[in-house]
Amino acid sequence: LRAVKSSHWDRLDEEDRKELDRRIQRTEQSVEERILGSWRHLCWLDPQGPRWTDLGTPHMGPARSLGGRVVDYLRDCDRWTEDIAPRKLAELAFGPEQGEKLYREVRDVFYCVPGNPILPERALRKAIREGVREGIFGIRFGGTLHFKREIPDTLIDPEALIVPREVAEAEQAPVEEVKESRGEGAQAEGGPVGPPAPPRAEGVPQKLRLRLRIPWDRLADIQRGVILPLRGKSKRLELEITINAESEEGFSEDVLETKVRETLKQLGVDWSEEFS
Repeated sequence: LRAVKSSHWDRLDEEDRKELDRRIQRTEQSVEERILGSWRHLCWLDPQGPRWTDLGTPHMGPARSLGGRVVDYLRDCDRWTEDIAPRKLAELAFGPEQGEKLYREVRDVFYCVPGNPILPERALRKAIREGVREGIFGIRFGGTLHFKREIPDTLIDPEALIVPREVAEAEQAPVEEVKESRGEGAQAEGGPVGPPAPPRAEGVPQKLRLRLRIPWDRLADIQRGVILPLRGKSKRLELEITINAESEEGFSEDVLETKVRETLKQLGVDWSEEFS
């Protein structure tokens, strides 16, 4: 109809022009309803297999969309949830004797596992912040474990590791024991006394320094296969990271200040910057 209007408008008299406008308006108003009426069958995967349902005839209203109809239906049948308790999150995310998981792996539990509710990412991040604060699980980012403390949302990175409570408690226990033993030593001897040094095995290196050049997408592999094993055997582990980033358009102040620098400040990291 618009093509007709464009090519023949000058040839039409006033009454035909009004009629053509009315037809165009009626057609445009019915397009959305016809589309929603055609795409009305929804399928999702249940533990028993694929499940099909008919969303029914659409009821037009303000800001109606196909995605909105799907979300409304899933919410009505308890497959979509806007909130989740941290304990429920831990129950769904970690099986028996499972270790820490990448944040993106925990997120996928609510999109890839049949039978689990679908959870918006904002609700997942909220539950993680609450769970870390309450000590239900921890989060490890940049080699630092955060447990039973407030964390900023910027800390919940796709490559951050969500740590089960048992693992986080076991990792923090030696630190607490050292603090307590030092306090007891100070009372007994009148001064600070550190824990006894472990016997040194002959021929076993006591210090290690690695220099790595890796692509950014292998950082999680390095963390799992290199950093975590060393962390388990080290009384002190520090990382010195050099990041070389290039952008054809340049880095906006929003990225640098509200994300990069703010995260570094929250983590208490000392850093320097060089621009060219």
